[in-house]
Amino acid sequence: MGTHFVVEATSSLPPEQALARVLDLDRHRPPLTTLHWQRPLRPGSTVVARTALGPLGFDDTMVVRELDARHARLEKTGRVVRGMTTIAVAAMPSGGSRVHWQQELSVTGMPWALPVRVAGRIFYRGLLRRSLG
Repeated sequence: MGTHFVVEATSSLPPEQALARVLDLDRHRPPLTTLHWQRPLRPGSTVVARTALGPLGFDDTMVVRELDARHARLEKTGRVVRGMTTIAVAAMPSGGSRVHWQQELSVTGMPWALPVRVAGRIFYRGLLRRSLG
């Protein structure tokens, strides 16, 4: 069963810089996870987030489907985690920008959407704060 959630954050950065920061994977620090990707990110690039504790783990494989100065769309294509991430950044009238992160997510073996939605909101809210800070 899948879930959907949205996380938003504001930044004093202009939209193009805010998106670049969010997509700077060196800023991402998921617990127990290592990231591997082709640099620079562009449509068709693959990102693999390997989460493991000892010999137990899984790959969260993502493919960049769309990418421009204010928008990105990544498809999660792994066996365990599937879905779509859409990130849009807009200028705010007072300056800075608003980042809108929309996530469609399903986790194999997780029959309940609520825990995935709650954990996802917490994780991605923190990711945006770290990336934009």
